[in-house]
Amino acid sequence: MTVFSRKLLLVLTLTAASSLISGCAQMAYTEAPVAVPVGGLYQQTKAPLTYNTPFKVSEKVGRAYTSYIGHPAMPILSADVGDASIQAAASSAGITKIHHIDYARTNILSVFTRIEVFVYGE
Repeated sequence: MTVFSRKLLLVLTLTAASSLISGCAQMAYTEAPVAVPVGGLYQQTKAPLTYNTPFKVSEKVGRAYTSYIGHPAMPILSADVGDASIQAAASSAGITKIHHIDYARTNILSVFTRIEVFVYGE
């Protein structure tokens, strides 16, 4: 292998690596009002999605979720099923007046992700 071939291979490898690294760095989730940290190997977090003031403790809690399985580099081989909408979560508990909403995210190796929405209200 010539010196030029080695340098070209090094440049191409560094370019590909920096593209992959910068793409992963941009995968931070920024849901309002709290952005949760993203774990590379495992993540299990719960945070508020919305809130009303004054805060009320609610006995009724509705849940809805969606799940993703696949590999981020090969989206054609992935599947995403479920309905994590606020409407689905509220109707699961018969909630007609929403006080606040939380969400939870579980992520394992970016291959399996589950997002769950919790609606609190009357």
